[in-house]
Amino acid sequence: MPIHCKQMNNRYTFIEDYEAVMERLGGNPLLLDKLLRKFFLAYRNTHQELDSFIGCGKLVEAHRLVHSIKGVSGNLGLSEVYRQSVALDLVMKDGSFDPAVCDTALFTAAMDSLISMLETVLESDVSGL
Repeated sequence: MPIHCKQMNNRYTFIEDYEAVMERLGGNPLLLDKLLRKFFLAYRNTHQELDSFIGCGKLVEAHRLVHSIKGVSGNLGLSEVYRQSVALDLVMKDGSFDPAVCDTALFTAAMDSLISMLETVLESDVSGL
């Protein structure tokens, strides 16, 4: 059974300014449910993917991943992930990103926390994935 935001918005406590997000989505709670599920499925392995990209020297791919998350998280009001992705994106974008000295821990911790919350909230929709 899908979770409907209008009835259960308290379950989306990780969304900052819920009303603004709903306004961007035309007031459609089912669309928010769908977008959160898509975010979860697309980015649930971000921590491992980012570590792998950086470890293999694939910094363009690492930046593309962080940049994509920045855009989606901003639109969905996922504020902590958005703030951390903005900071990491800036360092990666200007070319000063050095994996030996730049720590991705704040970004990956924010992502891990959000993914865990999404997994709990969307449990009935994603069980068995």
